[in-house]
Amino acid sequence: MNTNKQNTAPQIGWLCSYVPQEILLVAGFNPTRLSIEKEAIIMADAYIYLNLCPYIKSVLDLGLLKKADHLDGMVFIGSCDAMRRLYDVWKSYVGTRFVYMIYMPKNRDEGATRYFGTQLRKFTCSLEDEFSVKISNESLNEAIRATNQNRKFMQKIYDLQKKCPLPIKGSKLFELVMDGMTTGKDAFYVKLKQYYDTAKILTSEQREKAGTRILVTGNVIDQVDLFKLIEGAGAEVPAIDTCTGIRHFETLADEDTKDPIDALGGILISVSVPE
Repeated sequence: MNTNKQNTAPQIGWLCSYVPQEILLVAGFNPTRLSIEKEAIIMADAYIYLNLCPYIKSVLDLGLLKKADHLDGMVFIGSCDAMRRLYDVWKSYVGTRFVYMIYMPKNRDEGATRYFGTQLRKFTCSLEDEFSVKISNESLNEAIRATNQNRKFMQKIYDLQKKCPLPIKGSKLFELVMDGMTTGKDAFYVKLKQYYDTAKILTSEQREKAGTRILVTGNVIDQVDLFKLIEGAGAEVPAIDTCTGIRHFETLADEDTKDPIDALGGILISVSVPE
């Protein structure tokens, strides 16, 4: 992970797809999803419960070892007890300038949507106060359109992955998705278009017989090793059903609304609880 400050937009770290990146983009930040490192956990066990998941402890290690000092802020989602404890410890011991928790409702109804909209408004006000920025409805609608554009392209790419054999290896698709968690939206759109154009060409070519097709599903996967292991065994991964996979791109926010924060709350609520 690059730990040097860039002479560009301030970087805000995030860990969960429920973080509204559109709000961060409008505020002038570069939203960066933190990826853990492969090294053994060094310090986190002394600060947090031993039975929490390795992902949480590895992220905390990044902060405690000063490998997240390039960040101007961290945004957490209150999605589970482990993430809530990570927020507490990060705020107390890491010392990032701006540390914020957005609380997620666990149900999906009108009351939950209103509650989450209130959470996003509080988050927006906190960003404006801390960094002296202004987040307007017009700029939010523009950011929603740009983000939706990338989501639509990624959905088209995933549709091509239904072909047999795959146009592009699942490991390459995963690397593209992870790149989109840190790359600026405009640059990521260019990469998506290039990937899609290449994949369309490859779907029309006669190639070697397809391998066994394996769906990878779960929560957070941010290392490519699993996909390379599957491919090395002669199988292929057509779809990645994780929050670092298609779930991050599968739902679009309503565009050009009178209240874009409500539109963002709607998209997050729509995927927050499985059917």
